[in-house]
Amino acid sequence: MIDRVITLRETIRSVAERWKQQYFKNGDWRYDGKQHIFDELKKLDLNTASKITVDGIIGNRSWTNVECSECGYFHDAVRECGATYNYESATAMLCRDCLKNALDELEDALADKGRCV
Repeated sequence: MIDRVITLRETIRSVAERWKQQYFKNGDWRYDGKQHIFDELKKLDLNTASKITVDGIIGNRSWTNVECSECGYFHDAVRECGATYNYESATAMLCRDCLKNALDELEDALADKGRCV
C-alpha cells in the first residue's frame, strides 16, 4: 500500500525517465520516433518546463495529467491512496476538494446519534 502526494511538477520532472522506461527495452528503442522524443525531453529543464511544452513534445497530454479519480478533473496535485498504481491496481487519486468532501461525510456519519460504540 502506498499513500503519497503527486504533483504536476513531480509528473513533469519524471516524464523523461518514465518515457524511457516505457519505450526503451533490452538496449533498444521499441518504436520509431520514441528516442527523438526522449532526447527532446532531456533537453528541457524539467524543474521549470511547462505542461504545455512537455505535451507538445510528446504529442498528447496523457503523460502530464494529474487527474482526480473521484471528480475527473485535472489538478496541480492529488493524493494517491491504496495499492501502488498500475493498470490493475485498486488505487484512487484524490484532489483536495474530494478528500475534504470524503472527510466531511465521514465526520457526519460519526456524529450520527444512532452510532454504536
